[in-house]
Amino acid sequence: MRLDIDGNIITLGEQNSPVEGIINDNTGNTFYISATEKARLPKVLRKPYYHFIIDISANNKGGAEKYIAAIDEYLKMHPLPEAKHKISLTNFDTKTFDIDGNWKEILKATKPEGGFYLERAIRDILIDLYKKQGNTFPLIIVLAEDIDKAIIRKNLAAYSFTYPESDRFYHLSPEGEMESYTMFGYPSSAGDTMPDIYAGKPVIKFEYNDNTVFLPADNRASIIVSPDAGKYLNGGIRARIGKRDC
Repeated sequence: MRLDIDGNIITLGEQNSPVEGIINDNTGNTFYISATEKARLPKVLRKPYYHFIIDISANNKGGAEKYIAAIDEYLKMHPLPEAKHKISLTNFDTKTFDIDGNWKEILKATKPEGGFYLERAIRDILIDLYKKQGNTFPLIIVLAEDIDKAIIRKNLAAYSFTYPESDRFYHLSPEGEMESYTMFGYPSSAGDTMPDIYAGKPVIKFEYNDNTVFLPADNRASIIVSPDAGKYLNGGIRARIGKRDC
């Protein structure tokens, strides 16, 4: 099997041998795990938390107070007890805060400017999630007056391995209306019902050396990139897996 990871070609296993079991690459940073082997591993449920991304670009004409009110109301109506939520303020840059930090004051004092680089903000959340490999995962909720003006130059399919729970992010309008979008293709409305985002979805827990990685609980083979393999994570991973393990 040949992998293209941000332009780095990696070969796993013997070229003519059946691709079964767990195979390490020549760098020690990447693994292939077959569907058969995955089926033997334990399933776990990670706990969700909200990660709100607020548009502070020149497109934002909704005002800070509207976004603050929308988030406060959403948390009131859809609480996740004990969850440690996060807030990202995004234009051409992204600044991230804990929900109990001073983000409201900073948002009120921020002058909207630049473009809304949503792709980069989501990518950074996914990479951080994968590097930490904790027992929680984010429900990504975007607040923007016009999400169609978000800058997304590439789809995020190359980062699908970082987020085994879902392929969705969500748009919350300043008026409190919610809509789901596909994450790992060019974002388009997915139309699923909102209660689906709170339903826990099992993932597979794979431990090796001192690392833990969470994988989709499906009947497909998976590619595992070491959370320490920074240069690979920053570029994402693209792999073709034969039908044998799908």
